[in-house]
Amino acid sequence: MNRKQTTPAATAKQKIIRPWCASCALKQEDRVLGGFESLSDIDQCIELFFIEKQLEALQQDYREKMGYMKSQMSESKPADSREQDPACSVQELALKMQASGIEIGRNQLYSWLRHNGYARYQSEKPPKHLPTEESLAQNYMIAEKVPRCDKRTGKHSYNTRLLVTGRGQDFFIKALRAERGSASKAVGV
Repeated sequence: MNRKQTTPAATAKQKIIRPWCASCALKQEDRVLGGFESLSDIDQCIELFFIEKQLEALQQDYREKMGYMKSQMSESKPADSREQDPACSVQELALKMQASGIEIGRNQLYSWLRHNGYARYQSEKPPKHLPTEESLAQNYMIAEKVPRCDKRTGKHSYNTRLLVTGRGQDFFIKALRAERGSASKAVGV
């Protein structure tokens, strides 16, 4: 038997893989192993990479600007901490007053506000309490429009709700405390 017997080589030659592909700056291993199917996928990955870098830069810029704005706001903060309280309804203000020792209810507070010229009552349909020009100018109150839907007709409209700002809360509590304190002293004498 004169046949030549060929035997496979003991070790297979490994492909030499260059570490980087010069045309697309991605590892060539990913292309060989099937990480990317086509050139358009590679282009999308490169584009996403640059978009992520731009997004990181924008986020950093945003953080820097917000830090600057917060520092500016902290410098211009008023000394009175009540100034920063969120606006609340007249009923919530009456509850706060009761908690601080002033005996007054919601309706009595509305009456006091109308009597002292801080609110007015409008008897149109629907009837509502509105702030006066003086209370709006001094930033004691604001009027908020609240959407509502009529159950029978399904018609959408707005109700106006009277809100007392933090500055107004502080002012009204002090004014009522002074008024009620002087009234109780007069009754006791």
